[in-house]
Amino acid sequence: VGLDPQELDRALAEAQRMGRRIGEVLVDHGACTREQVARALAEQLNIPFRELEETFRLVQQDVQLCPETIARRYGMFCISHGEGDSQYVELVMKDPTNVEALDAVRGFTQLDIRKAIASPDRIDEIVDHFYREEIYIEENLQTLVDLEEDGEQALTPETSEADQLKILANDA
Repeated sequence: VGLDPQELDRALAEAQRMGRRIGEVLVDHGACTREQVARALAEQLNIPFRELEETFRLVQQDVQLCPETIARRYGMFCISHGEGDSQYVELVMKDPTNVEALDAVRGFTQLDIRKAIASPDRIDEIVDHFYREEIYIEENLQTLVDLEEDGEQALTPETSEADQLKILANDA
């Protein structure tokens, strides 16, 4: 990011005066993008910057490593790596300096944590997409449980075609 020294001095002064991070101020002033700030932070902290292309997918196992409340509160998600004693979690975060976030995931997973950073906007998109899918699945499972508790039969993938027709005929 090419900033002139005066612009950087003004941004530093504003950040100190307002109790904000310098990157936030620079983004607000249009001097750089959130992704450029994330890349610079990754370089400064010597941690990987993750390119998260449109085809990137979290697997269910990874979604379960980090509860939605933690993922949203701290702007992050987990990717598991390795097996057995060599298993660890890569924590892709907006703010890899947030010790509270690291401790929360470490306590929840009981695994070693390795930090990475990505574009904050892309992290939000991934959390929204994959945790919403989780909510949708949970809602559907709860509906099935409720139906069975009410004594009604529910259609499931395991329901035979003949039984599906009977259930649908009884609901009509």
